[in-house]
Amino acid sequence: MTEGVSRTALNVAAHRARETERAGALFIDPFARQLASREGFATAAEIARLSGLSWQDSTPTMFALRTRYFDDAVLDAVRQDDVRQVIILGAGMDTRAYRIDWPEGTQLYEVDRRETFDHKRPILDSRGARPRCALHDVCADLRDDWEGLLLAAGFAPGAATVWLVEGLLYYLPEPDVHRLLDQLAALCPSGSWLLLDVAHPMMRDLPALQGWRDALIALGEPFRSFTDDGCALLDAHGWVADARSIAQVARDLGCEVEAVGSLAVPRLLCGRRR
Repeated sequence: MTEGVSRTALNVAAHRARETERAGALFIDPFARQLASREGFATAAEIARLSGLSWQDSTPTMFALRTRYFDDAVLDAVRQDDVRQVIILGAGMDTRAYRIDWPEGTQLYEVDRRETFDHKRPILDSRGARPRCALHDVCADLRDDWEGLLLAAGFAPGAATVWLVEGLLYYLPEPDVHRLLDQLAALCPSGSWLLLDVAHPMMRDLPALQGWRDALIALGEPFRSFTDDGCALLDAHGWVADARSIAQVARDLGCEVEAVGSLAVPRLLCGRRR
């Protein structure tokens, strides 16, 4: 049952399923197809059509490339600095707890609305999925007191942390983006990591993307905030960041992806807490 579940979250799961089944897949997510459901595949097909980025069996989609980038980045962070606390905000249909080989002692917190977990957990349980870390569900709306619920679930604010905020920030109004980034900085010490992606203003302004924007509005999930300098945005909130484009990530992985439009701008950010 998908009532109340983000359609864009189901869309991303559909892209992970397609990538898993593609020859030369960048990752394997054995749970993605069921998590996506028919609604996810229908949403993915419509969004791809309206954005002009059709699915091709020979090439990973931007969602697949983004997934692989953050897979690598989060593991690099926990291994490089021996971090054992990972928070996934707006977790949606994320399955990293189940498909990544986490270092022993990793505590992973998924934060999302109860409807998300009501859809997700029964499917994973039916598949016999077992997390490869200590996994904590935090049922919270980011517009409410999610920090208190995270602390109640066992989060240690004094410990180094990796925050993963994938496919979320641009659904928030700009004041909420700034408030969230301040909250994250206040909840963790220097040396912590922040991994996220942003939306470039061209995604708001290009006439060719009007159909895609209308589709998101119809889903009730329009983009609400944009930046042409994600590193400066994070710097203003206490994080020192590097940025990469989807096209750069593709080249690093040996994939052929044309560097056009939003694929060519630095949208994927990896930041350290000052």
